[in-house]
Amino acid sequence: MSPHEPGPVRAPRPAVVLVVLVVVGLAVTATFGLGRAYRSLADPTVGLAQRPAYVSAPDPVLRAEAGLDPNSTDEAPGVARPDVRTIEVSRSGTGQGADGRDRIDLLIGGVPTRTIPIAGPSTTPGALVDAIGDDTWMRRSTPTEVVLDAALVMESGTTLTVAAPLTRLVLGTRPGVFLGGAEATLAFTGVAVEASDRAVPRAGEVGSGDRPFVLAEGGRMEITTSAFRYLGRDWSGSYGVSWTKGAGGFATSSTFERGFMGIFAATAIDLRLTGNTVADNALYGINAHQVSAGVLVEDNTVSGNARDGILLSDHVTSATVRANTVRDSGVDGIMLDAGSDGNTVTGNVVAGNASDGIALAGSSRTTVSGNTISDNRVAVDVYGGSAGTVAALNEISDNGAALQGAAESGNTVLSNGDYWRPWALGAIWLGAAALIAGLVRLTRSRRAATTAAIARSNTERALVGSGAKR
Repeated sequence: MSPHEPGPVRAPRPAVVLVVLVVVGLAVTATFGLGRAYRSLADPTVGLAQRPAYVSAPDPVLRAEAGLDPNSTDEAPGVARPDVRTIEVSRSGTGQGADGRDRIDLLIGGVPTRTIPIAGPSTTPGALVDAIGDDTWMRRSTPTEVVLDAALVMESGTTLTVAAPLTRLVLGTRPGVFLGGAEATLAFTGVAVEASDRAVPRAGEVGSGDRPFVLAEGGRMEITTSAFRYLGRDWSGSYGVSWTKGAGGFATSSTFERGFMGIFAATAIDLRLTGNTVADNALYGINAHQVSAGVLVEDNTVSGNARDGILLSDHVTSATVRANTVRDSGVDGIMLDAGSDGNTVTGNVVAGNASDGIALAGSSRTTVSGNTISDNRVAVDVYGGSAGTVAALNEISDNGAALQGAAESGNTVLSNGDYWRPWALGAIWLGAAALIAGLVRLTRSRRAATTAAIARSNTERALVGSGAKR
């Protein structure tokens, strides 16, 4: 053979071909396993703790005034407990004695034990400490902190202002302790209201009745730049911070966290919830309930709550849920159910919730528009006879499914369901190509080394045969 003639073309070795096929096979497997995202549509409520069955029970103010066990029910009210103590502040002509004086009544087991006249119906925690003068009921722990170790009930027409110089109001974790208003005005400004321990209530747990809470029954509660933590339990009006029985008012620029519910409203009227942080509560973040009307939920950050972030339930009407950020809820981001009709859900960012972004169950004539909804099980889920719902102008992306029970037309819908991940695909195939190229280079190098070795061996044999090398 002439040295200028090409040598025979060698076929790829079977081992090389096999390795290349294995690499390609692994790349194909990784393409579908890692290069494509498979969003789950599983129900996240499976396995969650169940709430106790509803039991009719006296409201907390009635329980406190009668000295009843905090877990008492209508069917089994029990008898008055001597360790249930209540501070009752009332206007002239009302309250326990109704003798024409503004007054404080101290009740033990529902029985008045002491009456203290006061100058007027408006007061503060510090003024109450001074008037009572008994640290077993209320006390100053520091110049700017008051500890409450009994129920404090503000009666009709009275006002409690919790503000500077007070910076912290501590509610003792003992049976029957709470702060409530019955057709009164409660005003909080720039103050932290916290339980005396750091225990976070648990869903499905009624407990022993020693978790404190804040409650407005009728009247008004107004909250500004304040914080409420570790409050509430799952029992008859004791949920955390609550507006009930037609109460109105507002909460703005405040924090509600690590309680049973962040904010609860039942039969509330024109309640305004704006600019708050509602986070890490054991059940719902914000729950407007039971024929509340005209509620505004706007510009709040609601995150990390164990069930729904924002819930409108049981015939809540004329509510507006607008410009909120709702993330990382254990179930739905925003939920409307049980005849909560004629509401508006608009301009919210709803992301990363375990179940649906925005869900409507049996709630009609709702407008869902202008929301940005991503990384949820279903972006907008409409079911249970929610007639007349309009879902339009929403930006829906990266959810397990885009819309169920509502038309996609009129919305921007991108990358929902299963989808390719370009960065993962690039990494997989670049890696495969680099591995094959390396294998080819290694094979060529070893082949060249083998050829050179054979050539040297042949040369040595030729020399030996010719006698040139001995």
